[in-house]
Amino acid sequence: IHQEVEYNITSTYYNWLFYKKAYQQMFQINEALDASLKHAQQLFDAGEINTTDLLLIKQVQNSVLQKTTAFFNSEKTNEANLLYLSGLNQVTIKDTVYSALAYQKNQALSTNLYQENELLIEQLKQKEKVIKANYYPSFQVGYFNQSISTNGGFQGVQGGLSIPLFFAGKKNQLQTNRLQIDMVSQKQSNQKHQLTNELLSLEKTIGLLESAVTSQNNTDNISAKGIQQLHEKLRLGEISFLDFLKLSSIIIDGTISELELLNSFNQAVIKYNYLTTNF
Repeated sequence: IHQEVEYNITSTYYNWLFYKKAYQQMFQINEALDASLKHAQQLFDAGEINTTDLLLIKQVQNSVLQKTTAFFNSEKTNEANLLYLSGLNQVTIKDTVYSALAYQKNQALSTNLYQENELLIEQLKQKEKVIKANYYPSFQVGYFNQSISTNGGFQGVQGGLSIPLFFAGKKNQLQTNRLQIDMVSQKQSNQKHQLTNELLSLEKTIGLLESAVTSQNNTDNISAKGIQQLHEKLRLGEISFLDFLKLSSIIIDGTISELELLNSFNQAVIKYNYLTTNF
């Protein structure tokens, strides 16, 4: 239970961190686009651009606003989940750099994940021994010392043999117990197989994403600065309005894509560590 709780808290925390970073990025991009929209409005009023150009940049900013709102709502949802799972009243980020998590390759599957079934199987095996013990005769030996009068008495040893006469009930108990052992053993085998396949799949996913996320730089403020640089080039006439819109869309989509890729990698590592860590 402790292992599962820690996994859920860690997974939710990094989802919350992802949405928080994505919201911050979109908020900064929206501010940069706001300046571009004001400039576009001035150009439109001066007759230098047409209505279509103005509507296109408004459409880009509206798209960013929608993404900003969605990321903000997801951030708050994950924050609420994190508070619920951790039992805390407030969650704060302290000197946390949103980067790729570390992990150790080629780890074995955690025995904690199927330990409960192993304990149950052992209990059922002990129960089987008790049932079988009742199949065999039992011997009883006792000593007695009987006084008849003040002058004397007698003493001796008595013994007895108890032989079970009815085996049907015990046999049914034994069969029922063995069926339970087989069912739990099969359940454990299926669980191990499923978890092993999941572990192998995670290793492949981590391997595919690792090179991409480790080559990423810290994107904080870079995207907003990119929009600002494009706006400056547009103002100076170095790029066309259409180029500005295309390049802005590439920056926005690229920013989200990098953050999503990093979150996918971190979530895979968190699950991998959960499946391979013994507590």
